[in-house]
Amino acid sequence: MAAAHPLPPAEGSPPPLEELCSPLTRIPRPSAFPPPPSSYKRLSRSNSRRRSSVSSSEGESMLASPAAYLPLRSRTLSIGSQGRAEDDDDEVSCCLSVNSSVAVSGCASTSSLLGDSSGRKRGGGRRRSDAGVDKENLKAQANECMDLRKQLAVEQERRGKAESMVRQLKGQLREYKGKRMSDDEKDKRIDRLLRRLSLVAAELEESRKQARDAEGVHEKAMLELAAVKQGAAKERSQQAQALADLRHASTKRIAELTAECEKLEEAVAEGEGRKADVDKHRDRMVAMEIVIENLTREGKEQTTEKELLQKQVGELKEKLAALEEVKGREIDELKSVEARRTREMLDRIRAVEQELEASQGLHKKYENEVKAAREEAEGVKEEMSQVKGGAAKSDIYRTSTGDD
Repeated sequence: MAAAHPLPPAEGSPPPLEELCSPLTRIPRPSAFPPPPSSYKRLSRSNSRRRSSVSSSEGESMLASPAAYLPLRSRTLSIGSQGRAEDDDDEVSCCLSVNSSVAVSGCASTSSLLGDSSGRKRGGGRRRSDAGVDKENLKAQANECMDLRKQLAVEQERRGKAESMVRQLKGQLREYKGKRMSDDEKDKRIDRLLRRLSLVAAELEESRKQARDAEGVHEKAMLELAAVKQGAAKERSQQAQALADLRHASTKRIAELTAECEKLEEAVAEGEGRKADVDKHRDRMVAMEIVIENLTREGKEQTTEKELLQKQVGELKEKLAALEEVKGREIDELKSVEARRTREMLDRIRAVEQELEASQGLHKKYENEVKAAREEAEGVKEEMSQVKGGAAKSDIYRTSTGDD
């Protein structure tokens, strides 16, 4: 049975399979995209406000909704004849998960900066320097979020290219299905499929590595949040101890001043000659009362700062719970994607093995047909020789009978 040669590809047809098997370009690093000037203007306007407004507007928005800066796309391409395009799509999903982990770690560092800035408000002369550091850190976090947005735009463009490549691959597979291929072409196609399987296995290993990196980033963010909690607890204990010491000292001082006032009143009652001393002591009492009022006002301020710190700690706990929930969903989604890809890879390997076995069986069938045809030809040759020998004998017999 003669094998039909495949027709040459027409002009404008999709590229061959070996060209589609080439690895796609990798995602560029976030440092390759400089932040736009609009972000600096926005940050300069927000930094002109109070530190409390900065921490409540910029930092809390970044901590409360990290998903707004990372619009993840959970849609994936179908498996079958799309092979390489789906691997690239899964690679994009893995890279998006890694980028989301990086954004979560950046938001966690922002929360630690906000906690430190709230604890440093009592520093007096250090307020201006701390405010400058907090503004620079918030500006860096905002620039990082802008870089992540640009990176997501690049990834969406690469996803569109992958979908167009899948459409080309579908058209080429339809064209190959409509042709009659020889054994050599089938062997070449099997070799190409094996090469594609090796590339897919390498990309699967790379996606697993990226998943492990994402888990490491999540653990780092958890450690940073634990350090923030520990620092806040230590600062609360120090404030409580300082407030207790202040109350004890003020109570003791009030008792001393009361005793001194009683002594002065007794001295005034004893004689008018000590009136100057009494006036002096009265001035001292007025000064002491002013000091007591100042101490009381400072105690109230410290109480207000303590309440504000407790409120910020509660907000950090809520944001930590939200971040843990988001990361749990992302890790579960990544694990399910990896399990599905593994099952699909096994199904594709089984299909290739079955196709290889079918081609080998067809080759053996062709060999058996050739052997049968050769045996039949040899039988025909033997019959022809026998027929020729019988005809010669009949001619000899006829000539001998004619002579007689």
